[in-house]
Amino acid sequence: MKTFKKWVRDELGLDLTDQKSLGGNWFAEHGIPMVVSCTCCHDTLNVASAVIDEDKNCFCRECGEELDTIEKLEGED
Repeated sequence: MKTFKKWVRDELGLDLTDQKSLGGNWFAEHGIPMVVSCTCCHDTLNVASAVIDEDKNCFCRECGEELDTIEKLEGED
């Protein structure tokens, strides 16, 4: 799972480290929706606060943390 900033860096090659806010035009120019639905609980959230998996599925932080914990536990078998 990656934060939005890390995902943008890895997928688009853009560094958002010093970026305080992104306007709606930025999202439109890059083809990224501003609002997404958590793949797990289906809550809606701003994509910038989502965590994103390797298949580009978006999760709220709570579900993302749960899934990371489960994956780590399953990897210990």
